[in-house]
Amino acid sequence: MDSDLRTKHREATFVNSPANERRQFYRIRTDAVIRVTPDGPDDGSPVSHAWSLMRRNLAQLDTEFSHLSGLLYDRDNKTVLAALKVLNRKIELMSRTLAMTEHDLTRQPAQPVSLSEGGVSWLSDRALADGDIVTLDMVLLPEFIGFHLSAKIQACEPEGNAWRLHARFENLSETDRQLLARIVLQHQQQARSDSD
Repeated sequence: MDSDLRTKHREATFVNSPANERRQFYRIRTDAVIRVTPDGPDDGSPVSHAWSLMRRNLAQLDTEFSHLSGLLYDRDNKTVLAALKVLNRKIELMSRTLAMTEHDLTRQPAQPVSLSEGGVSWLSDRALADGDIVTLDMVLLPEFIGFHLSAKIQACEPEGNAWRLHARFENLSETDRQLLARIVLQHQQQARSDSD
């Protein structure tokens, strides 16, 4: 991937959230595979429950790994640390593959999205009404991190032959919120690094 393309997908901008909210979010532009299902998540679905449980456990293990790798680095166990990092990348690869297959998104094309901790906007071939509650199955690229989220449509605007949908995440779990914040922060750091 050339430098211009990398920079394009790592843009980070600071935007105010809608006027009725007091929080402010950084918004990044990245690629994602996204599927929208009306009526909010099916919380009783064994697939979505198993997926959420696995993601929560992987996030916890990732936190523990980061702490332990810092301790190993401090003690000059660089060979052990290198081996553990390879093992960690192997696990990440398996979780990325699961993210695509579990959400059955392998046949859908990636598209540019604008993402923040609080919501996402993307182009859709169909219009949705303001206030509609939907389920978003979304896999962010190039991280291959999957989300199964409830969202509320905030706006639907015509754009060419499509519709620009703006959605706010609803009932976001703490794990999902932290993961989104981490992804946004990584993109911000990469954008700063690319501009230096």
